[in-house]
Amino acid sequence: MLYWVNISEAYFSSSEEETQTIRLQFTAEDLSTIDEQHVLKLNQAKRKKAQEVQSHNKCPQRSSRGGYELLEKKMMEEKIKERQEASQDPSELIPPPSPPTRHERWKRARINTSGQYITPEVGLIAKKILAFNAYQLMKGTHSRQLKKLKWVYPKCCKRGGGDECGLFVMRHMFEIIKLDIVDSFEKVFNMEEPYSDDDIDVVPRNWAECFMELQSHDRFDELPSPDKTVV
Repeated sequence: MLYWVNISEAYFSSSEEETQTIRLQFTAEDLSTIDEQHVLKLNQAKRKKAQEVQSHNKCPQRSSRGGYELLEKKMMEEKIKERQEASQDPSELIPPPSPPTRHERWKRARINTSGQYITPEVGLIAKKILAFNAYQLMKGTHSRQLKKLKWVYPKCCKRGGGDECGLFVMRHMFEIIKLDIVDSFEKVFNMEEPYSDDDIDVVPRNWAECFMELQSHDRFDELPSPDKTVV
């Protein structure tokens, strides 16, 4: 077996019986060729490893060659422009905005030209980031922002007792859907009187009618299976 001692001087051979040094002569051209081949193999190994890692990346970024540094610069320019357009006085000195957070830069780098996230996985992570920020806010991490919130405590219909808790919740959901409310729940929760038995009985009756309609049109295959989660 040959061992590389010094490429410009010698190799030495080792075996169980004896160890001897063999002097080899190399020209400058030979050394250059060996060096190029060695560097080429290293680069190929690095490229192959990077390609393998990239193949498992479900959230690749789409930023330009400037990377996050250039992206942050563009986002800052957009914020300044928005403040200038919102200002009524052109001569007003606009204070510089705060730099975008790491989460904002991460999401922005994964939005395509049509304004959509490049993969469903990115959209799911973006929702989790939003939920995490809301959790941090409610937790009291950002106390200044927490004090600025306008808290609304809606009046809720009390449960009348018994074991109809699930039906009680579904009745609330039915009220929201029926009135098509998406902005203010004060329109629904404006009473403190408990639901009557007739109010609660509406829920199973409506569910029965819904399933009968699905059965008559043979549409049960469109319903999600119990082992799947609808997002």
